[in-house]
Amino acid sequence: MRGTNPIKSIKMKYTFLLFFLILSNLSVFSSGAGQLPGDSSAIVLNRMIVRLYNKSNNEAIYALGSTSYQQLESAASLAKLMNGYLKKTGSIITDSLLYTCGKVSCFLWVGEKSNLRVKWFMSDPDHFDDYQIDDLIVQPSIGQRVTTDNPLFSPMDRIVQQNAQLYLQNPNTKALTIGILKNGKSSVYNYGETGKGNSMLPDTATRYLTGSIAKTFVSLMIAQAVIDGKVKLTADIRTYLPGTYPNLQFKGTAIRVVNLLNHTSGLPDSYPYPAGYNNWTTEQKYIYFESYTADSLANALHVIKPEFLPGSRYAYNSNVFHILILILEKVYNKPYEQILRPYLEKKFGMKHTGVTLRSDEAALLTTGYNATGNPLPKRTAMRAFRGGPSLFTTAADMLLYLQANLSEKNQAIKLTHKVTYRKDATESLGLAWMVTQSCSGEKRIYHSGKAGSGFLMFLTFYPERQEGIVIMVNETISQGRISALEQLLHQQLNEQSR
Repeated sequence: MRGTNPIKSIKMKYTFLLFFLILSNLSVFSSGAGQLPGDSSAIVLNRMIVRLYNKSNNEAIYALGSTSYQQLESAASLAKLMNGYLKKTGSIITDSLLYTCGKVSCFLWVGEKSNLRVKWFMSDPDHFDDYQIDDLIVQPSIGQRVTTDNPLFSPMDRIVQQNAQLYLQNPNTKALTIGILKNGKSSVYNYGETGKGNSMLPDTATRYLTGSIAKTFVSLMIAQAVIDGKVKLTADIRTYLPGTYPNLQFKGTAIRVVNLLNHTSGLPDSYPYPAGYNNWTTEQKYIYFESYTADSLANALHVIKPEFLPGSRYAYNSNVFHILILILEKVYNKPYEQILRPYLEKKFGMKHTGVTLRSDEAALLTTGYNATGNPLPKRTAMRAFRGGPSLFTTAADMLLYLQANLSEKNQAIKLTHKVTYRKDATESLGLAWMVTQSCSGEKRIYHSGKAGSGFLMFLTFYPERQEGIVIMVNETISQGRISALEQLLHQQLNEQSR
C-alpha cells in the first residue's frame, strides 16, 4: 500500500472544512433555486476552464466565450485578468458547483493560496456569454479587524456584519458603507476609515463618488425634460445639439434620445485622443479630462459616427451620457449642476449630491484607492465632458433616492423605470437603469458605478419587496465583488424574513 502524501492530505482536509464552513455556518451560497437541468453542462465547462486556468492557457479560455461575449471583452483583457487572479490563488485544487439560477451557474474555486467564487453566464452548453469573479468567501487568512458602528443587535445587523466581514477580508478596502431601505425603514452601517491611518469611521455625511450611477441622474433629468415638454425621447438628438451633424446617423437612420439612454446608439465608446496621449502621466490625463468642456465634446461629435443601426444592438457606452448633459444644458439654458442640485433638494430632500463639492463639503470626502491599495488624488469637481459622468453623494442622500425610486410618486422617476430595450428574456434597459429578475423571480432594478479616482458603488431596489440596498466603498478592486455583496445581503435578508 502506498503512503499518503501529507501535503495533499492536509489540502483535502482543508478543502472539506472550508466548504463545510461556507455552506453550514455562513450560508452565503444557499439560493433556494436548486439545481437546474443545465448544471451538468456548466460543470463540464467550468472544469475545462479550471484546467486551462491552471496552465495559463487564456487563449483557449477566450475561445470558449460566445460571439456576444467576445464583442464585450478582448482576449488580452481576459488574459490580464486571469493571470492576475492566478498569482493570487495559485493553482485551483478543487472546484464545486454552489448553485444555478437560470442561465447563471456559480462555482467555488479553492486555490493553493486563496479562493474565488466564479459565475458563468451561459445560454448554450458549450460557451459562456459572460462571467463574474469575486473573493467573497472564507479565505485561508482571517483578514483585517475593522472598526464599525454596527450595533449587532438585530438579525439584520448580524447579516450585514457577516457579509461585511467577508468583503473586508481584502486589506485594500479602507471604507465600506452599506445602506438598507426595507419597508420604509432606513439603516446605515459603516466600516473602516475614510483614509488609511486616520481612524475616522465613515458616516451618513461622508462623501463618496457614484461613478456610473450618475447616469441614472442624467436619465432622471431627461425624463423631467420630457414631462416639461422640452425633450422627446423619440427625437433625433441633432434637434437639440448646436450646429449641424450629418455624420450622426447610420444609413439614413437617426440616433434618438432614447438610444443614448439605453446604450443602443451605435456610437463609439471613445473619442479621438491627442497625439502622445498614451505616454502621458496619470496627472496629465486628469488635467486633460478636467479641461474637456462642452465645446470639446461638440467638436468631437463632428468626427464620430454610429457603427451600427441605432436601436438594433446593446453596447454599453459611458461617453454618450455627456451628450445628454449637453442636451439638458441647451434646453434649460443653464449648467447641469444648476439643473440637478436644486431639483434633487426640492423633490427628494437630497442636499448633498452634485457635480462639485462645496467648500464646506470637501473635508468630508473619503480618500479613493486603486485596486492595490494606493491612494489616488482627491478631486472636488466632476465637470469633464468625457468618460463616464460621476457625482459626489452621501449614504443619507442615496437612501432618499432609493425611497423615491421605490415609491415612484415622482413621474420622472417612474418614467426612468419604463423598459425601452430588451437584451434577452431576463434582462432589459429602462432609461439608464438595468431591469432584470432575482433568482426568485422578483423584479430587480439596479446600476453599478466605478469612479477612476478610487470609488465603487452599487445601487439596487426590489419594488415588490419595497427593499433597496446601496453599497459604497473607496476602492476599485472589483465591481464583481461589490455586486456579489449586494446579492448576498438581499438573499439572506429575505431568508431571515420568511
